[in-house]
Amino acid sequence: MSQVEEEAPAEETNVKTTTDNSTDEITPDESSPQAPGAGAASAADQHAEAKRLAEERAAQRAKEQQSRIAEMKALEEEANKLFNVPSEMIKSMSEGLIGLNEEDIKKIAEKLHALQNAQTALIERLAQEDRKVMTLPNMAEVAQALAHVPLYTKKLEDMRKDMDSITNRVKGMRKRAAKLYTKKQQEDNSAAQRRQAELLQEKKSNAAASEGL
Repeated sequence: MSQVEEEAPAEETNVKTTTDNSTDEITPDESSPQAPGAGAASAADQHAEAKRLAEERAAQRAKEQQSRIAEMKALEEEANKLFNVPSEMIKSMSEGLIGLNEEDIKKIAEKLHALQNAQTALIERLAQEDRKVMTLPNMAEVAQALAHVPLYTKKLEDMRKDMDSITNRVKGMRKRAAKLYTKKQQEDNSAAQRRQAELLQEKKSNAAASEGL
């Protein structure tokens, strides 16, 4: 009985092994390498597609650039047509403008000429006065006196500072004197009040003594 049971599992094992082997044989081998020609063809197709896309993009950019250049040329031609004024028209417009303002221009030119003459005469007169001053007999003394002007100016400034300082001191002394005067009046008033109170008290004492007698 035990021998039969031992043989049965062995048969099951053989059957399972056979089944597994048969399954392995039936399943296709997906990991088997492809043919070398198929991989090369795929890479070549990808390269050709990328090249085609790059050429299309370059052609599109060139087309857009040409379109922009054409637009710029059209705008330039239109601007030239708008602002292309003939030289004869410019000359006639200039002559007309000058003719309209010719009288005013002449008046302004005359005034400027008169002003220039007046300035020239003034400069000449100032030069003559300067020469007269320089040829005065006492000009050396005048120049010496003028040389001392800065020194005198500094002395005057120092005196002004001293006067300001004295003024500030006098103001301070007046304030202190006013305070002392007020304090003295208060003390005098207090002394007078005390004296009056003492006299009143003395009168009351004398009156009380008289009544006692």
